[in-house]
Amino acid sequence: MPPTTHPPAPHDPSPSTLSRISLIGWAFFALWAAALVTWAVIEPQPYAQGWRLVVELAFLGHVLNVADGTANGFSREYLLLQSGLQDIILVLI
Repeated sequence: MPPTTHPPAPHDPSPSTLSRISLIGWAFFALWAAALVTWAVIEPQPYAQGWRLVVELAFLGHVLNVADGTANGFSREYLLLQSGLQDIILVLI
């Protein structure tokens, strides 16, 4: 007996729409990385270590990200902006 397939629901996005959303996410990721590098060049202390926060948030979570960020001298506003934007970007990807 062949497997049954159901037609997509009317509210499901098409594969091209999903691909477009993913491409937009990757574009935002590239812009975010460029912004972090630029910020690190303009204001090296402590922003030269911003890449660590990106990796920590992506793989280890918010608690470690904020704890390490405050220990290294990042402001609360910077950590809020960094983690909020990165969460949005990761959802798009």
